Amino acid sequence: MKSIVESIIQNDSIKNEFLKPFGQYVYNEVYFYILLILVYCGILFIGVLGTIIYLLHIHKLITNMQNALMQNNVSDYPIELWH
Repeated sequence: MKSIVESIIQNDSIKNEFLKPFGQYVYNEVYFYILLILVYCGILFIGVLGTIIYLLHIHKLITNMQNALMQNNVSDYPIELWH
């Protein structure tokens, strides 16, 4: 089964002189933008993962502080948590 390009362009010289260099140019341009998008997604993923870890740490501190307050045992925690 012929591709659309092969069915439209019958002459081999036109394919070799026009389409192959043009295809290489498009591939080089698209390759750069795909690489840029992948790097951006990687940086975004690392940022979101760091934020989630930081928020889980804060949640753990707040939960422990709340449990200490419910037991009226505030002396379990250092003073810098209260400032």
